[in-house]
Amino acid sequence: MLLSSQRDDRNKYIPLPVQRDLFYLQTLKNICRRNIRKDRDQNRIEKGVNMKKWYDEEYEFTVEVTGFLHGDHTERYCRNGEEIGDIYKCTYGCPVNTQGYGICSKTMMMLYPLMEAVRSGGDLTRVGGDGEYSKTVVCPDGCVIFKLTARPLGNDNFHTGGFWDYPDETQK
Repeated sequence: MLLSSQRDDRNKYIPLPVQRDLFYLQTLKNICRRNIRKDRDQNRIEKGVNMKKWYDEEYEFTVEVTGFLHGDHTERYCRNGEEIGDIYKCTYGCPVNTQGYGICSKTMMMLYPLMEAVRSGGDLTRVGGDGEYSKTVVCPDGCVIFKLTARPLGNDNFHTGGFWDYPDETQK
């Protein structure tokens, strides 16, 4: 009787101690992959491989995970693995967290128009916001509740501040 065994694809029995070893090896492999990605990303930062931002944006945006629409976890229905308290920040680009991971692309599709409305001088209370610079949104999958908050930085607007130049060389 083999109660502590499991059959694999080739109809061979794998004893429980070997199963544990395989599990630990797979876990170690995943940890190594994560560390390699972190090291690669850290090397890019240290070498200065990043964007050449030349314009100081007029708003900083913070996106915080404030809750879940259904249940108390996101496993098996949220691919990004959001947790309550996760915070993403950005000025113009896509919001990233402290580990350098970006916000869900589906959620970004909802946030971008709101961010542009703020940049254009809009008031988020006019689109159901909690305040002039904040609004609570639910991700398109109906899993995670986010709170978008804008903070004015006091810089000039990109378009009205004279920063935009027409790139076409026919305009001289």
